[in-house]
Amino acid sequence: MVAKLIELAEEYHAPVAVDLLLRKIGLDPMKAVVSANSLAQREEGPVVNWVVMAGGHAFLFQSYPERGVLLRGDNEESLAEADRNELEEYFDLTVAAGE
Repeated sequence: MVAKLIELAEEYHAPVAVDLLLRKIGLDPMKAVVSANSLAQREEGPVVNWVVMAGGHAFLFQSYPERGVLLRGDNEESLAEADRNELEEYFDLTVAAGE
């Protein structure tokens, strides 16, 4: 299970997605704590659910094959989203910047 989560985190660019989505809502990703919560099989493929603590708040982050979504934990309200293309572009920028 752990190996599969690591594989999907890399494939879905999960670390970069958390960074980008937290920035989109105005929070510092450098102070965030992220933990894998569960893996669910959905119609579009495996979805990894993550718990994100940032800015004194708890969030749910979902990594899908084609997008990432940051949700407010208590009512699952979508706060920010990024599609696969945006995540890949942001990943390329962070690699180029040496981050």
